[in-house]
Amino acid sequence: SDSLGLYIWCNSVGETTYAKLLKSENFRGSHNWQEYSIELTSSELPEYFLFGVQMFGEGTIWVDDLKLYINGNQITDFPASNNFKANRGEINWLKTNCIPIKTVKAEQGFKDLEPLKKYLKNARIIALGENSHGTSEIFEMKNRFLEFLTSEMGFNVLAIESPMFQTDLINEYITTGVGDPKNELATITPAWDTEEFLSMINWMRKINGCRKEKLIFTGIDMTEYDTQIGRASCRERV
Repeated sequence: SDSLGLYIWCNSVGETTYAKLLKSENFRGSHNWQEYSIELTSSELPEYFLFGVQMFGEGTIWVDDLKLYINGNQITDFPASNNFKANRGEINWLKTNCIPIKTVKAEQGFKDLEPLKKYLKNARIIALGENSHGTSEIFEMKNRFLEFLTSEMGFNVLAIESPMFQTDLINEYITTGVGDPKNELATITPAWDTEEFLSMINWMRKINGCRKEKLIFTGIDMTEYDTQIGRASCRERV
């Protein structure tokens, strides 16, 4: 391996994050057991800790006797592993309350999504999460939900986790038709640069061609603000 790391991460009740990573650079080849330790000090009340090992590069790592101490006291009572198994009553509840989704493809009608209206009728913001970046069906289902929410429930803004100013060119394409969405996807957060997301962008452009109130595309992240696109957008908006 190129290097090995021992890390600890603390999230405080005040939402401040404390983290430390101990790396052994250029740790190559086979070696005997060696003890490593790392210490993290939090000035706020901790909410939870994450700790473990990281490996950078290729290879195999064996870890033994990993311990956590808080204020000098070893913590031995860890929560049970995530091995939950639903009982029959819970399964029956799911069968009764779940809303079956017939397809992940957009433009297939909304009959199976109609029950969602009573749960979402008072919502102004709806978050569409994902358990992985880049899974085809998840992106396709988001496109279908977007179609449902804009067509049936009056939503008109799609905001993604990407720097705000990086999304301006895509929004210009969606609202005016100017630009090349395939090239402009490369300017935003890489997780969104997929064929499925490109299909969603093109779908939004198609819908805007026949809508008076345009669908808007934007970002909700400000991690980058000094790119060429960002500076141009700032000047235009001043």
